[in-house]
Amino acid sequence: MFVIYVLFPVLSDTGIFTEITTDDQNQAFSQAQKDMEKVANNDITILNSAKNNAKKLIEQYIINVGKQVGKEYKVKWLDKPKNTQGDILK
Repeated sequence: MFVIYVLFPVLSDTGIFTEITTDDQNQAFSQAQKDMEKVANNDITILNSAKNNAKKLIEQYIINVGKQVGKEYKVKWLDKPKNTQGDILK
């Protein structure tokens, strides 16, 4: 389910030709982000896709920074954090 927001001129006491303010746009954008996040959090496929995309971007960034400073980095992802003894936390 996707929610699409369409911004129309604000109708107020000053008439139908009142312009949309920056605050109106920010509020609509903020609400759209909240709605999309709620939908994504409830859809495991979208959530996993977003996590994988974020991992790829971070990995590429780390590797590219390493190349710029003459080092080779490898990124290893852990699904669960380890405690101080190196054991995976449950």
